[in-house]
Amino acid sequence: MTYSVHESWVQGGVDKEVTAESIIHEAAQTVAGRATDRDNGRERSMARAVEIFNATTGSNLCESEGWTFMLCLKMARAFNPEKADFNKDHFVDLAGYAGLLGEAWSRK
Repeated sequence: MTYSVHESWVQGGVDKEVTAESIIHEAAQTVAGRATDRDNGRERSMARAVEIFNATTGSNLCESEGWTFMLCLKMARAFNPEKADFNKDHFVDLAGYAGLLGEAWSRK
């Protein structure tokens, strides 16, 4: 299934087609790029974020639950009925967070 993209994604007057493969590819590039910029070669700051959250709130979340929260946040943004415009970024982030969740879950 493909979708036409929002006007902000139009380049040269022609819509770029959005495919599952393009979203997943961009998500992989985004995770790798953020890792280089932020996390000493890996995008893996969720465990630290969850640790800080738990210390602050007295909660007992694990890393997988942190990534699950981020998936929920992105779904809330992507499927906001008050803002019906398609935003590819939400789906790129969802794919990236799903991969990071899978990685964290595999270590449980």
